[in-house]
Amino acid sequence: MAVLVYTENWDGKFKKRTYELVSYAHAIAEQMETSLIALSIGSVAEDELKTLSQYGAEIIYTVTDDRLKNYNPQAYVSVIEQLAKETDAQTFVFSQNFTGRSLAPRLSARLKAGMVIAIEPMVIAGSREIEVLEDDWTIVSADGNLAAHYEHSIAITDGEPIILSDFSIIEEVLKNKK
Repeated sequence: MAVLVYTENWDGKFKKRTYELVSYAHAIAEQMETSLIALSIGSVAEDELKTLSQYGAEIIYTVTDDRLKNYNPQAYVSVIEQLAKETDAQTFVFSQNFTGRSLAPRLSARLKAGMVIAIEPMVIAGSREIEVLEDDWTIVSADGNLAAHYEHSIAITDGEPIILSDFSIIEEVLKNKK
């Protein structure tokens, strides 16, 4: 029973968020006392792939095929599903971005597995238009008005959904400020 992390690349290179994801997946694998498998789909140089081991990936798979050159969620999920079955991976880690949000539910449905999702509402005082800053992470309101963003993590299982977010620390701080 292994942990499998999907490591997205951009033009054959990994971004900082990929390494953060591998580190996070490594911590999960350690808690589960199992191995961490990293999967990259697309053309990535061998030395770039090896950098994943510095962040905890013990086994690194890469799949290159001209049919996978352009992102196709159904085809990518087929690759991930096949590797999961071959390696007995039962826990999966994906980025919280467009690609991860399109792959994770498809894989969950195919494997008849539960999943954890993040719901991230953003409330903006002015226009609903947003801008993403240069760090590719920070989102602000385009008109400069106040904005608030928060996240709930929710486990989806065959029973009731479970809210995993714990805001008790924030609630305690707010209570003590009164």
